[in-house]
Amino acid sequence: MDLINGLLVLVTIGLVVVGCLQWRTYQATLDANKVVQRAYVDISHFAPGLIFTKNPSAATVTVKVKNYGKTPATVTDVFLTLRISRDPLPDSVPYGQEKERQPTASFLVAGGSFSKWWWVRVSEDDSKSIDEGVAEVWLLGYVDYEDVFGQKHRGGYARRYDRSRGGLEIPPKNRNNLVFETKPGYNYDSDTIDPRGPKGKQEEG
Repeated sequence: MDLINGLLVLVTIGLVVVGCLQWRTYQATLDANKVVQRAYVDISHFAPGLIFTKNPSAATVTVKVKNYGKTPATVTDVFLTLRISRDPLPDSVPYGQEKERQPTASFLVAGGSFSKWWWVRVSEDDSKSIDEGVAEVWLLGYVDYEDVFGQKHRGGYARRYDRSRGGLEIPPKNRNNLVFETKPGYNYDSDTIDPRGPKGKQEEG
């Protein structure tokens, strides 16, 4: 009788272990499917990139926000800022704050997109530094969105201004004065929305 009870205990333990393994496999499969099926939203820009004006002294750009994923996404904000500096980019993205700014919200189906025209004033000193080539210019930003699984994400965007790529001598279709910023941590897709900076995986390119 003791032998039979012992066997029953072993069989019960075995069934519990098998059940736990099956549950872990199911959860892993579910998590993998979420990664494959979820929305992926990012920012790109239209040619020629940044356009600087003198009266008033400002910079303008038109960007596109697109969902490259397989399921819908709810965009909760699109933020852009211009960095003009003689110093290199810091390790932490200097997004800063825009006062009196209304967040941009939209619902994007898979493959859906919308455009956004943006402008910012540029001081006379900064404008002179840009013209003289003594200061670098970056267009930085991010898009915040939520996927259909309830997970929030942030897609980081960073481009460096290159005047030589937008000259009149270049055919209009080839003009693009904003080039991809390669510094780690500036272009990314993060599974958290954290004002202290990105924690996501650095994009390639």
